Amino acid sequence: MSFAIFDGARPYVPRKWDTRVEAASELLDLLKGYPRDHEWRQRLRVVDLDELRAAKVEGRRGVARIEHDGRNLTVREWATAIGLTYEGLRSRLARLPVDQALTAPASPGRPRKVAA
Repeated sequence: MSFAIFDGARPYVPRKWDTRVEAASELLDLLKGYPRDHEWRQRLRVVDLDELRAAKVEGRRGVARIEHDGRNLTVREWATAIGLTYEGLRSRLARLPVDQALTAPASPGRPRKVAA
């Protein structure tokens, strides 16, 4: 994971930090001289770059969404929700009906990747 300081939709500081705490500490240092109600305190924020990339991808046209059990999620979101990898769920969807692909238990004996 990596984190950055953003001003709206653009990076404000051209640097990445390994943890949210490091980035937040840097942001606090940047804002030291500004009063509490200054606009920079409202605009600057720490962003998880992995989440930002995922949101950009899912905002594009053509990203498949699956509605099941009253929930409408992307394939990647479903994979995370049921504890499979994205590739594992795609493989299931290629060979099983949607309801079975989303509800069948993981194969025993095969270790599952867990997203970090």
